[in-house]
Amino acid sequence: EQGFEVDDSSLTQCISTLRKALKDPTKSPEYVKTVPKRGYQMIATVEKYVDMPLAIAATEHAEDLTSVPEHHYQDSALVTAPQSAVEVELSNIQQSQQQPISTEPVQQKSSAKVTGLRSLLSIIALILALLIPLASYFAPAKASDNFIPLFSVKGVQVVTPNNNPIMNDWQNLISTCITSYLNNHQQESKPVKVIATRGEE
Repeated sequence: EQGFEVDDSSLTQCISTLRKALKDPTKSPEYVKTVPKRGYQMIATVEKYVDMPLAIAATEHAEDLTSVPEHHYQDSALVTAPQSAVEVELSNIQQSQQQPISTEPVQQKSSAKVTGLRSLLSIIALILALLIPLASYFAPAKASDNFIPLFSVKGVQVVTPNNNPIMNDWQNLISTCITSYLNNHQQESKPVKVIATRGEE
């Protein structure tokens, strides 16, 4: 009566697979709706189907049924449904046989061209996606013109932005700070440059 329990990830995966099979979007669902903090709700209309095993057998053996004379299966339960799976399958086969044969090679050639073009474009996009980051990584770094070099302390260059006033009064304090940092962090790599900006006065 109560059924059985499954974990959340299994249920989520099953619902996702069901939605993919039904082509049911999550934003505006037609079959399965997500109910926040509760689970999932079936919102599609469901009708009872009596001939379920028969429909499965009919789709598996549709080719065999086309060769059976019509009077053999008219009396059976196959035809009792309003439009059984056998009738649908037979009508699909008849429609496919009525289509002109001369268009098939043209359709195959055009679909082959489209498939070839798509695969070529996919390869080009993949190559570009790999080359663009590599090109930007290996491109030489351009020195910024927005900074003015002030002085150097133990191989560390001190620069300031163009729009800052010259900070000659701060040179001793900046040198002391850089020297203290280098002495306290000898195990680490030393900075390449220090950007000094004007503080609040």
